[in-house]
Parts: sequence; C-alpha cells; structure tokens
Amino acid sequence: MELYSFEDANRLIDYYSPKMIGGLLEASTGSKVVRLFMEDFGEKKYVVYGEGTIIHTVVKPKRSIDLIAITQALLSPNDVLKDLNQQK
Repeated sequence: MELYSFEDANRLIDYYSPKMIGGLLEASTGSKVVRLFMEDFGEKKYVVYGEGTIIHTVVKPKRSIDLIAITQALLSPNDVLKDLNQQK
C-alpha cells in the first residue's frame, strides 16, 4: 500500500479512473471497480483505493490502486507519477 500527497492522490484518481473503472478489482472474486477514492492516512498522506461491486450481496470490497494496476496490467502508480511529472 503506497501513500501519496493530496495532489498526487488526485492526479492518480484522474489518470486511473477511465482505465480502471469497469475492470477487475480482483481476479479471484470477479468484482469490478466501480469508483476510485482516497482515504486520509494521517500526516497529509493518502491511500488511493478502488471500490468493487458487491460480492455475495454483503461485501463491498476495496483494494489499493497499486494492486489493481497489477491485476489490470497497467503502469504502476509510481511510473504514472513519474510520467506526469515529466510532462509538466
């Protein structure tokens, strides 16, 4: 689980939302990503999660975007931020 600044967390949500939403959250459950969101981890650091579709009518899973990126064969969040910083 990676921690990000508020600005980087928002940049990752903007970048990944069109790529991740509708794709697999986790292959073993078949849950699909319905939204990305951030949670305050304290000391101005944030974790970015994907929220999945309900499993067995009870559980609404969440998973960090670095793991979702692996599942969906996307660039890692660190590589995305590196690329975005070079484009500035």
